[in-house]
Amino acid sequence: MSSKYSISAASRITGKGRATIRRHLDDGTLSCGTDKKGNRVIDASEMMRVYGDDCDFEREEGTKKNSNKKSPTKTKSGDIDELKAQYEARIEQCSATIERLEKELDQAHDRDRDNQESYKQSLRLLEDHTAKATSGEEWKSAITTIEEKLARHEQESATRSEKHIAELEEAHKRKLAHIRQQLENERNKSIWKKLFG
Repeated sequence: MSSKYSISAASRITGKGRATIRRHLDDGTLSCGTDKKGNRVIDASEMMRVYGDDCDFEREEGTKKNSNKKSPTKTKSGDIDELKAQYEARIEQCSATIERLEKELDQAHDRDRDNQESYKQSLRLLEDHTAKATSGEEWKSAITTIEEKLARHEQESATRSEKHIAELEEAHKRKLAHIRQQLENERNKSIWKKLFG
């Protein structure tokens, strides 16, 4: 076991912060020497004198032993293959989401076209009835009622369709932007960061 320790080692042995150790050295509470490089070192007996039972030299010895152990640095090819498979699955999922959003948007446009066609058919029906109608007040009243209903239907249909399409387009844009940002972030990560976070 070494008899002289650096400020960092003294901090681990005593459980005190490095700032506390430095303050005690500066105000003379704790004495020290210097090593060949001019760094301040503290004798074990000096730490025992000042900090007593707070000293635990086994903590420092355990740290040295652990630092001497070699950690594996090789990356298994299986890990890279697994990572690649995960990203391919992510891209496939994003593509499916984009396809679904585009399909919903197309359906909204189709519903709008159907509403327009329904209005045109109703208008043609009205024109047919008008052509066959007599000059009686009953027919005039019926035509007026149909015209009012058609006008309301056209207005409500247009409002609903425009609002729904606008909402779908906005949601589509937000989701596409989010997906593109996720993919860009993944592309910008290094392979080591992808593997180990």
